[in-house]
Amino acid sequence: MPASSEPANFVEGFRVAEAKWTGMSGIQSMLSAESGNGRVTIGRNPLPELRTLSDQRNLTCPACGAFVVLKAGRMVAPHFAHLPGAVCSHPDSEPETPAHQSGKALLAEWLSAAIPNARVTLEAVIPETGQRADLLIEADNRRVALELQCAEITAREWLRRHRLYRSAEIQDLWLLGVCRLTRKHGGILSGDLESALTRYGAPLLFLDTEGEFAEPGSVVRFRPSKSQRSRQIPGRFSARPLFELAFPWRLLDWPLNAPIPAVSLRRPVGHIRPIGPINSNGNSKLSRWLESQYNVQPDALPSLFGIRLAGEEVFACSAALWQAAIYYRFIEGQAGSSWWMSDVETWVHRYLPLAFENRGLLLRALYSYQGILSAADLLSIPEDNGPVRVKADFSTLGRIPDAVATERLAAYCRAALWERK
Repeated sequence: MPASSEPANFVEGFRVAEAKWTGMSGIQSMLSAESGNGRVTIGRNPLPELRTLSDQRNLTCPACGAFVVLKAGRMVAPHFAHLPGAVCSHPDSEPETPAHQSGKALLAEWLSAAIPNARVTLEAVIPETGQRADLLIEADNRRVALELQCAEITAREWLRRHRLYRSAEIQDLWLLGVCRLTRKHGGILSGDLESALTRYGAPLLFLDTEGEFAEPGSVVRFRPSKSQRSRQIPGRFSARPLFELAFPWRLLDWPLNAPIPAVSLRRPVGHIRPIGPINSNGNSKLSRWLESQYNVQPDALPSLFGIRLAGEEVFACSAALWQAAIYYRFIEGQAGSSWWMSDVETWVHRYLPLAFENRGLLLRALYSYQGILSAADLLSIPEDNGPVRVKADFSTLGRIPDAVATERLAAYCRAALWERK
């Protein structure tokens, strides 16, 4: 394609000498930029117009605001790039491969056809959270972030981004680059990201732009057949050309947290490594922490702390102390904020004394306590499609809930939930 020609759609510009572009996979490049007249995008705006803006130094990065230039020619597919020696300072910025670039262009073209009444923005900055979404869909008073993840990220980083989207009332759908798809014995060999998506109930979708596993431009879906026991996840595959698919609105309603499996108290689940005998050391540690951090006297704790809960044998301290510690760390003074069980679990595992390692029992105790806090009107009722929120603490509630009444209400709510299931 001559240097002066214009791409007819989002994808055409990325089919030029792509094999020779692979050496540029470390650059910070993008398909859209900001100019004095608003957002410009390769495939939508004519290349001569973009060259003029680039020559006039009138293009900036949508994420960090630094100057960018247009790069397009016989040997380079059209894209915007930061100036030589500069990198994007946005925290979500990642080096992008040609496959990532062409994949985003393909998705943008598909979205424009699949949702003609929607506003589709490439590399959109989310003002509420400071994130940069690969594509942002705005239609019918709802916003959807579409992410194409080709590079490796940790489960923790993925969860951080997911939570930020949900906190801004943006639904997020993640597609993985087919470069991440490794088949193994009737399933896949998962990385950290695939394991996290499976654990939280998100769909596992892979975009195959080059036809490595299916027709070029197809979406490969992997459905796990049972719970993951190792990096290998068994399941089945299906594939369809992207442009034969309507936008999968129903896939946006994947649950926030995967269900916690029932834990038998007759035998421990998972490997148990004793940490030490249950003695007064754990009580002393938490007592000192409550006194020093919150000026709380352990001998005067309200009766709401100390309710006997399933799974609490995992703690090497009294029920009153570990429950009080969680309340003061995550509830006190934090009305209106989100309560994330994964954060609570991480903090508890790091700072509270445990009698042995058993994640099943620990989660059972924590979810039971979350039910107590909800019944006490301190937390909102857990829902599948959104975070639990801190509604109040003792001071804003104006009273300390009665322990007996709270325990009875929590048991009633658990029974009602199981009936609905």
